[in-house]
Amino acid sequence: MLDSSNHTELARITVGQNPYSLAATPDGSRVYVTNFGADSMSVIDTATAEVVGTIDVGGSPGGVVLAPGCRHAYVTNYTGANMSVVDLRCNAVIATIPTGKGPAMPAVSPCGRHVYVTAFESNEVTVIDVRHNTVTAIIPVGEHPNGVAVSPNGESAYVTNSAEDDSTVSVIDMSTLAVTKTIAVEQGPFGIAMSPAGDHVYVTHFYRDSVLAIDTNTGEPVGRVSVGNRPESIHMTPDGSRLAVSNRGSRNLSIIDTATLTVQATVPVPEPGGVAMTDVISHRGDVRARSNISST
Repeated sequence: MLDSSNHTELARITVGQNPYSLAATPDGSRVYVTNFGADSMSVIDTATAEVVGTIDVGGSPGGVVLAPGCRHAYVTNYTGANMSVVDLRCNAVIATIPTGKGPAMPAVSPCGRHVYVTAFESNEVTVIDVRHNTVTAIIPVGEHPNGVAVSPNGESAYVTNSAEDDSTVSVIDMSTLAVTKTIAVEQGPFGIAMSPAGDHVYVTHFYRDSVLAIDTNTGEPVGRVSVGNRPESIHMTPDGSRLAVSNRGSRNLSIIDTATLTVQATVPVPEPGGVAMTDVISHRGDVRARSNISST
């Protein structure tokens, strides 16, 4: 656990093999960590900094997102080519839904009706109606899609296409379920975060050690900030004031002030992966809790 005021470590939490990404409840009381090497998801009580449950999911779980209200978690299983629906009231999988090949990251619509899953190997986004747990659409996007973010009004989704020769962001109109714009970005776009107002998205670039700010009204880049080496995941505070970026190559986190688009702090974290703004921070192998920030 780390204190956000001075970045000192308070405790460590050991989870399953090869923790990959995480999701936290809005109040920070629970964090859910996917364990890619253990086909499971760990449940962490942040008040005690202990694992209070382990949920068996599908093969090689990667991405995880919580439904509004936090009654369900949606976990993408990379080798299983499917998504597990987890009932968080009983910590059990209640449905398994097929996706494209190599499902990477999920995002949930603001109303909670749909989940959008990027398929890294089949270059598409799977649209799932989670009321009925059925696939309702498959949307072709760019090559090797990874990150996905949905606008607060639910009208658009933004997908990072991470292939070296197809470094773009696809903009999907959710009313037509089609790509309406493709934005050229720097090499290796990976993670993506949406501002609370929906007026900007922020994209990490794995091969350029940077974060790009894009105006969603114009589709044009409006700012850039250099971060650590090989940045992957990115997450924003609920108020939109800060971003946390996990830098795999330099083994640290960059904390960015969105008003000035400058790095406020650099925090050492061994083998960082997923990141979430809450009361816990983690890294691959164990989880470190930190006020307002989490990472795997």
